[in-house]
Amino acid sequence: MPFDDALTALNSALLAEFGETVTYTKGITSVNVQAIASGPPQADPSSPPFGISLELRESDLPFSAENDDQVLFRSGTYTVINVQRPPLTELLRVSLDKQR
Repeated sequence: MPFDDALTALNSALLAEFGETVTYTKGITSVNVQAIASGPPQADPSSPPFGISLELRESDLPFSAENDDQVLFRSGTYTVINVQRPPLTELLRVSLDKQR
């Protein structure tokens, strides 16, 4: 199996096993996607932590992710404050700030 195919299969498996549905919004366009949350540990796993990041597949978005996009995650609304495209992966890492 070529490396790119193996990486795609691995990302699909990770999102299927550990992903949560989030609503990603840019302007008036919203899309539900699977994302894996990462952030500092917390006592209550049902509420989002401060300083959370999400890993999501860029190809699941019908637009390019950018700062100031909005994400609905675990019933909180967040603003994207940083978008990273790590090498050798099709996953984006977006850092979020809770809207006040």
